Amino acid sequence: DYTSLNEKIFEKKIEINKEYKDYNFVIKGFIDKLIYKEIDNIFYSAIIDMKTGTDKIDPSLFEHGLGLQLPFYIYLLKNDLNDTRFNNSKILGIYIHNILNKVNDESTLKLNGYTVNDLENISKLDNTYTKSSFIKSLAIGKDGNFGRYSKLISNEEIDSLSILVEEKINELMNNIIEGKFDINPKFYDKENISCKFCKFQDICYMKDTNLKYLTKVDNLDFLGGEE
Repeated sequence: DYTSLNEKIFEKKIEINKEYKDYNFVIKGFIDKLIYKEIDNIFYSAIIDMKTGTDKIDPSLFEHGLGLQLPFYIYLLKNDLNDTRFNNSKILGIYIHNILNKVNDESTLKLNGYTVNDLENISKLDNTYTKSSFIKSLAIGKDGNFGRYSKLISNEEIDSLSILVEEKINELMNNIIEGKFDINPKFYDKENISCKFCKFQDICYMKDTNLKYLTKVDNLDFLGGEE
């Protein structure tokens, strides 16, 4: 009821064939949910990843190659040669949808992520954008600008995220070719975030000296918005 992007695709599978140093790789991913619409011969879309926990997008991890699921989906869309509708679509937002309401508070079910800072087109995504009914913290202030808590992303930053993902993919492919699989789990915000879900950690050769400590950044110029 609140969006013009009323067409949906679930579990969209995208495979990209990529040649690197005379080797052929297949880059594959599944996008949980795409909402989209062709308006005046232009495709508009938004990417939504469904989670049962309390996950959120953390841009401070991107440069370390971590937390790149949503940026990876941007890369897939922009490089999908089998479904060219979305190659040049205007991506109006990237979001996590925490689908379990555990605290009896409907606001926890709102989309949590970054919305394009494009006042001309944002109404296509959310016609309640002045005080959004389904995107967390999105609002317009009395001065006509986005509110201080709105999480915003520019079209240029969306393109930059796709480029960053490609750089990380190239780095991974090179490591595979070179047989380079260093043990260097990441320690971030007082937690080893690399090993906590690993079922082999009890038999791993990881030592404390292998840990790579990452600096936590609370507010970034790259993607604005205050918590």
